[in-house]
Amino acid sequence: MRDDIEARLRRRLWLEWGLAPTRPVILAFSGGRDSTALFWALHAIGQDFVAAHVDHGWHPRSAEWAARCAEVAASAGVPFVLRQLGKDLCGEGPEDVARRGRYAALQSLLGPGQFLLTAQHRDDQAETFLLQALRGAGAAGLAAMPWRRPLGSGVLARPLLDCSGQTLQGYLHRRGLQWIEDPANRDPRFARSRVRRQFIPALVRCGWSDPATPIARSAANLADTLQVEADWFRRMWRDYCRACPEKGAEPRLSLAFLRTLPESLHRVFLRQYLRHRRLSPPNHEDLQTLLARTAQPAHGQRLAWPGVEAWVQGGWLWLWPADLHWGEGGPQGTWWPQAPEGVGSGFAWSFGGEAPAATRLHRLDPAVLARPLRWERPQPGMRYVDAAGHHRPLKKLLLEAGVPPFLRPQLPLLWDARDRLLLMLGFPRDKGLGETADGPLRLWPKPNDQWDFSLKFEEPGLGVR
Repeated sequence: MRDDIEARLRRRLWLEWGLAPTRPVILAFSGGRDSTALFWALHAIGQDFVAAHVDHGWHPRSAEWAARCAEVAASAGVPFVLRQLGKDLCGEGPEDVARRGRYAALQSLLGPGQFLLTAQHRDDQAETFLLQALRGAGAAGLAAMPWRRPLGSGVLARPLLDCSGQTLQGYLHRRGLQWIEDPANRDPRFARSRVRRQFIPALVRCGWSDPATPIARSAANLADTLQVEADWFRRMWRDYCRACPEKGAEPRLSLAFLRTLPESLHRVFLRQYLRHRRLSPPNHEDLQTLLARTAQPAHGQRLAWPGVEAWVQGGWLWLWPADLHWGEGGPQGTWWPQAPEGVGSGFAWSFGGEAPAATRLHRLDPAVLARPLRWERPQPGMRYVDAAGHHRPLKKLLLEAGVPPFLRPQLPLLWDARDRLLLMLGFPRDKGLGETADGPLRLWPKPNDQWDFSLKFEEPGLGVR
């Protein structure tokens, strides 16, 4: 059918997903076959969109390809945005690094609720399933790519997952349209290329005429299983927050609670928790190590995987973004609030006003403001005075509070004029410090994505259709 792709887009974007033709979306436009087909199909149905190209800079012709994409957009009167791949990216290999960097660059373009459209199709879905199976992935990996999922403040959407690559190619051929051929798609050094050009053709030779269709169907079935896991986790998280009302807004989990779960549910709970915190899940080996360390008493054990730092100590499992910081260098020097509310360097405050529920909230009695306070970082040999008036090593307090070593040197500490330690920014209140349970002066780390420790629950069906 000549306009089958266009009919699919009208139905999916406007009827199923509730987008309006005049509501701008972002198209991830590499200039390759698939994104070129989606580009011209969106243009044909009259959908308002911006074409966004990420120049990886890994190929000698990458600048030429970026210029070609800009020309195509200009010829159609479509706004065009160019982004460069970021530096110092982490990942489990070049393909993973490129994918993470590409999505980070595209995410920066999204406004609240805005859609980013990508052109992955059924063949890509089958390849992803096979690659995940060869990695020993669980349900989340084998479910492959969801139709939609949150991405930053917007939504990543794949409207062509039920199309074949041949369907997209036929659409372009009928219209006489050209596209860019990236040699990386044929490079056997890359796992996806080997699956596409060797493994799947071998299945065809063995008698499966269209292996991508049943493989993609298996991925869809596992997506249903993943939704069941998510529903179970939502109920468990509700119970956890009832039992530990203050802990739901902290980046830590009770080891006592985790140990009540059978090992299989322990794994499911951790994977779902990381997913809803928007943190990268560990691979199988790291997950097994994490399970072992949370199954028994531990004293200051660290585990890290791309994008995440984990710390097990004092009955708690702490999970942080690997690049966590206090923003703008963090608070330092004298501080004396002169207004009912405000924002400092890496923190914010309010006298009884609104405060974000998703961050560690500190409460202070205004009486401590009789004289200016000061922010200071931990120093070697530094001591503090506890509630009993005893001088104790600060190092011991940081250890007891579960502050991981990689955060200790930059941890902002707030002291009063009598050299009494009031709080450790972003960490739970210690009974020996100057915080109060209901003080009207509220103070918290400066709001940003890193310090938002709340769980993001997707709307029902967002990852399914």
